Amino acid sequence: MPLDFTLNTYGLLLDALEGYKVYTVRRYLEEKPTQGFVILRHDVDRLPGNALRMAGVETGRGVSSTYYFRVGRGLDMRAVGGVCHLGHEAGYHYEVLSKANGDRERAIVLFKEELALLRSACEVKTISRHGRPLSRFDNGVIWDESSFKPYGVLGDAGLSIVGVPYYTDAGRSWDGRNSIRDRAKPAEAYSRIDVRDSFDVIELLRSRTYDGLYLNIHPERWVGNAFEWCVSYSIDLCFNIGKRIVNSVIN
Repeated sequence: MPLDFTLNTYGLLLDALEGYKVYTVRRYLEEKPTQGFVILRHDVDRLPGNALRMAGVETGRGVSSTYYFRVGRGLDMRAVGGVCHLGHEAGYHYEVLSKANGDRERAIVLFKEELALLRSACEVKTISRHGRPLSRFDNGVIWDESSFKPYGVLGDAGLSIVGVPYYTDAGRSWDGRNSIRDRAKPAEAYSRIDVRDSFDVIELLRSRTYDGLYLNIHPERWVGNAFEWCVSYSIDLCFNIGKRIVNSVIN
């Protein structure tokens, strides 16, 4: 069996999408399909160059997806524009409540500023909150007393999609055992069928068990060679150990 979390394995996953209609988040929210669909989303937490590389693999197979970019020191505006140029949707991966240390007024100001920055590279119509594992703030709660609609935002990738079986590779595992924030997203439905690795996801897609699926894939851990794989594995291992420590303190 080939290594998991490589671009070759990702190609196999894309091949398993044959027969489905693949939707960006924006297109899903606009059309609301009910069967035979997969929502394909990417949270670009780190290494935006990897996102551009993954977008190229998808474009080569005629697949369009959504890429959510964080705004900070690691932001690469060329990657944001490049993803759009390849025919994909770019979105805003916001974490403003964490940045504002819980100050909601300051968080909204940051939201408008960062959204405008991304829109200087391409159109942005959907957003996705980033779940900082070391932050005590859930960034999505800023919308409890406000709305993203006045800012020209169609929807939130988590809060606006309800009832679609959801799988993510967060923490380098598809079964959620290495996730903190992804366990608690209120509107994203988790499947009854357990999967552990990408090959399980491929088999699930081929089985056509569900009328629709929602996949959230993080480009930073999908690599092109053995050296990159070892580096990515080591980084994820360190992050996962840290998250377990945090989780034990919280609980």
